[in-house]
Amino acid sequence: MVRMSDEAPTYRTPTRSSAIGITPAEAEELRELYSELPLAAEAAHEALESSGPLPRGLQLGHFMELQARILEIVLRVEEILTR
Repeated sequence: MVRMSDEAPTYRTPTRSSAIGITPAEAEELRELYSELPLAAEAAHEALESSGPLPRGLQLGHFMELQARILEIVLRVEEILTR
């Protein structure tokens, strides 16, 4: 049985030394990344959706590739916002 913690989750908030520090190119890249993120998440979700047995082998490998893309997007967003 999984016990839920009574503590609220904490998240690290990106900080910058300047509030106006994103270039137009970075702003455009952020727009693209945020547009791609839900699509990548949906693709990963669909890779796991199945009425049959749990994914294994190549199916699981495909999911892991999709999951890696989600991580790449999140890490790039964080990189842009925390410079």
